[in-house]
Amino acid sequence: MKQLVVLALLLTPSAALAQAPSEAAASSARGELDPEQIVCRRQREIGTRIVIRRDCMTRAQWDEHQRLTRQNVDRAQLTRIIVR
Repeated sequence: MKQLVVLALLLTPSAALAQAPSEAAASSARGELDPEQIVCRRQREIGTRIVIRRDCMTRAQWDEHQRLTRQNVDRAQLTRIIVR
């Protein structure tokens, strides 16, 4: 019993002195990604199996690119349905 109390007393100050995680570490622990981080993706050139491009943009730009692409696909599909 005494050993348990001594052990608890020894561990308590070390926990109290531990530093709080930094803002970046806390946000990455929550699964949030930095929108300004540059991400590079390899993409095949349309019409060839050989040429591979490397496109680099920020995460925010990739998100916007994906949103615009999805919007264009949706518009094309809607236009195709209306024309019939």
